Amino acid sequence: TLNIPDTTGWNMPWEFGALIRKLRENVEGAENVVFSTHCQNDLGLSTANSLAGAMNGARQVECTINGIGERAGNAALEEIVMAIALKGDTHFDAENGGQ
Repeated sequence: TLNIPDTTGWNMPWEFGALIRKLRENVEGAENVVFSTHCQNDLGLSTANSLAGAMNGARQVECTINGIGERAGNAALEEIVMAIALKGDTHFDAENGGQ
């Protein structure tokens, strides 16, 4: 597992998703690695960034119940679950644009 954090919570979703995609496309042996996200919520974007990571190939998302965590918190488990439950078939599978 290779954890890619947004420890300051400053990334925009398109930036964080592109980072995950770039790493998956350019790191030798990436197909054998589970990419993981760990996003802080300083700008209120931890769930969006985590989902952008998942859409671009992250297979693990670190999150917390109710987003409770250090400083501004982390991605909220219940938000991640509901987003994937509602949009998973159309946004997070390889046939529909996800990785």
